[in-house]
Amino acid sequence: MKVGEIVLVENPNKKRLYWPLAKVLELLPGRDGNVRTLRLKCGNAEIIRPVQRLFPLEIQPEELPIAAVSMEKVPKPLTLSEVPVA
Repeated sequence: MKVGEIVLVENPNKKRLYWPLAKVLELLPGRDGNVRTLRLKCGNAEIIRPVQRLFPLEIQPEELPIAAVSMEKVPKPLTLSEVPVA
């Protein structure tokens, strides 16, 4: 997991549909250097949860393609007098 990633926070008392979303703020490594817990922003609170209780979403912001649109390529709208008559 990476900082900025959006995850589902497991709550064993609720159905998965109602688990809250959270944003990863910080990776907290254990004594051996492996990341075992994460600091999360969930709603208005910051919480710390183990990695085993977090589920990353399928699509992350880095995976979404961004279309580059230039205003130069957008055609100027036609006025009523410029519309061809069939």
